[in-house]
Amino acid sequence: MAFPAFCRGVVLDSQGPVLISEPRSSIEFSNDTGAMVHCSANGSPPPRVDWLMGDGSPVLPIPNIREMLVNGSMYFLPFGAENYRHDVHSAVYRCQASNSVGRVLGREVSVKAGKFIEYLVFMIISV
Repeated sequence: MAFPAFCRGVVLDSQGPVLISEPRSSIEFSNDTGAMVHCSANGSPPPRVDWLMGDGSPVLPIPNIREMLVNGSMYFLPFGAENYRHDVHSAVYRCQASNSVGRVLGREVSVKAGKFIEYLVFMIISV
Protein backbone atom coordinates (compact mmCIF):
# COMPACT_ATOMS: atom_id res chain seq x y z
CA MET A 1 0.00 0.00 0.00
CA ALA A 2 1.45 3.36 -0.98
CA PHE A 3 0.99 6.48 1.14
CA PRO A 4 0.70 9.96 -0.35
CA ALA A 5 3.90 12.01 -0.24
CA PHE A 6 2.57 14.27 2.53
CA CYS A 7 2.22 11.25 4.89
CA ARG A 8 5.77 9.95 4.58
CA GLY A 9 7.86 10.36 7.71
CA VAL A 10 4.84 11.10 9.91
CA VAL A 11 4.40 9.05 13.07
CA LEU A 12 0.96 7.47 12.82
CA ASP A 13 0.93 5.49 16.07
CA SER A 14 -0.17 8.30 18.40
CA GLN A 15 -1.67 7.25 21.72
CA GLY A 16 -3.40 9.28 24.38
CA PRO A 17 -1.90 9.25 27.87
CA VAL A 18 -2.37 6.25 30.15
CA LEU A 19 -1.57 6.54 33.87
CA ILE A 20 0.91 3.87 34.92
CA SER A 21 1.44 5.08 38.48
CA GLU A 22 -0.73 7.23 40.71
CA PRO A 23 -0.93 7.71 44.47
CA ARG A 24 -3.43 6.04 46.77
CA SER A 25 -6.54 8.06 47.62
CA SER A 26 -5.31 9.22 51.05
CA ILE A 27 -1.84 10.35 52.08
CA GLU A 28 -0.90 11.34 55.63
CA PHE A 29 2.55 12.49 56.62
CA SER A 30 4.34 14.18 59.47
CA ASN A 31 5.54 17.74 59.11
CA ASP A 32 8.99 16.43 60.17
CA THR A 33 9.29 14.12 57.16
CA GLY A 34 7.44 15.73 54.27
CA ALA A 35 6.17 13.50 51.47
CA MET A 36 6.77 12.67 47.82
CA VAL A 37 3.61 11.99 45.80
CA HIS A 38 4.22 10.18 42.51
CA CYS A 39 2.27 10.12 39.27
CA SER A 40 3.50 8.93 35.86
CA ALA A 41 2.02 8.14 32.47
CA ASN A 42 2.83 6.66 29.07
CA GLY A 43 1.65 7.81 25.67
CA SER A 44 2.82 8.91 22.25
CA PRO A 45 3.93 11.62 22.17
CA PRO A 46 5.17 11.32 25.78
CA PRO A 47 2.63 13.02 28.06
CA ARG A 48 3.25 15.86 30.45
CA VAL A 49 2.16 15.22 34.05
CA ASP A 50 0.69 18.13 36.01
CA TRP A 51 -1.21 18.40 39.28
CA LEU A 52 -4.59 19.99 39.89
CA MET A 53 -6.32 21.05 43.08
CA GLY A 54 -9.67 19.43 43.89
CA ASP A 55 -11.46 22.39 42.24
CA GLY A 56 -9.51 21.88 38.98
CA SER A 57 -7.14 24.83 39.37
CA PRO A 58 -3.45 24.15 38.60
CA VAL A 59 -1.05 23.36 41.44
CA LEU A 60 1.87 25.75 41.52
CA PRO A 61 5.14 25.42 43.41
CA ILE A 62 5.40 27.30 46.71
CA PRO A 63 9.01 27.95 47.79
CA ASN A 64 10.02 25.86 50.83
CA ILE A 65 6.51 24.31 51.01
CA ARG A 66 5.61 22.39 47.83
CA GLU A 67 7.68 21.57 44.74
CA MET A 68 6.66 20.20 41.36
CA LEU A 69 9.32 17.87 39.91
CA VAL A 70 10.02 17.30 36.21
CA ASN A 71 9.25 13.57 36.58
CA GLY A 72 5.62 14.37 37.50
CA SER A 73 6.03 13.98 41.26
CA MET A 74 4.86 16.53 43.80
CA TYR A 75 7.09 17.03 46.85
CA PHE A 76 5.84 18.41 50.16
CA LEU A 77 8.88 19.61 52.08
CA PRO A 78 9.25 19.12 55.84
CA PHE A 79 7.92 22.20 57.63
CA GLY A 80 7.64 23.82 61.03
CA ALA A 81 4.26 24.37 62.68
CA GLU A 82 4.43 28.07 61.79
CA ASN A 83 4.55 27.14 58.06
CA TYR A 84 1.45 24.91 58.08
CA ARG A 85 -0.99 25.93 55.33
CA HIS A 86 -4.46 24.43 55.35
CA ASP A 87 -4.85 25.05 51.59
CA VAL A 88 -1.71 22.97 50.95
CA HIS A 89 -1.35 20.48 53.83
CA SER A 90 -5.02 19.49 54.14
CA ALA A 91 -6.24 19.50 50.56
CA VAL A 92 -7.41 17.37 47.64
CA TYR A 93 -5.18 16.93 44.58
CA ARG A 94 -5.39 15.08 41.22
CA CYS A 95 -2.67 14.29 38.74
CA GLN A 96 -3.33 14.94 35.08
CA ALA A 97 -1.42 13.53 32.10
CA SER A 98 -1.83 15.18 28.72
CA ASN A 99 -0.39 15.13 25.23
CA SER A 100 -1.56 16.24 21.78
CA VAL A 101 -3.92 13.24 21.59
CA GLY A 102 -5.79 13.79 24.86
CA ARG A 103 -5.70 13.91 28.63
CA VAL A 104 -6.51 11.67 31.57
CA LEU A 105 -7.21 12.56 35.20
CA GLY A 106 -6.09 10.47 38.13
CA ARG A 107 -8.11 9.77 41.26
CA GLU A 108 -8.65 12.38 43.94
CA VAL A 109 -5.91 12.26 46.56
CA SER A 110 -6.62 13.63 50.02
CA VAL A 111 -3.43 14.98 51.62
CA LYS A 112 -3.17 15.57 55.36
CA ALA A 113 -0.01 16.73 57.08
CA GLY A 114 0.68 17.34 60.75
CA LYS A 115 2.40 16.13 63.88
CA PHE A 116 0.86 12.64 63.92
CA ILE A 117 3.52 11.08 66.16
CA GLU A 118 2.80 13.45 69.06
CA TYR A 119 -0.94 12.83 68.60
CA LEU A 120 -0.45 9.04 68.77
CA VAL A 121 1.67 9.32 71.93
CA PHE A 122 -1.00 11.53 73.51
CA MET A 123 -3.73 9.01 72.61
CA ILE A 124 -1.78 6.08 74.07
CA ILE A 125 -1.01 7.94 77.33
CA SER A 126 -4.62 9.12 77.64
CA VAL A 127 -6.10 5.62 77.45
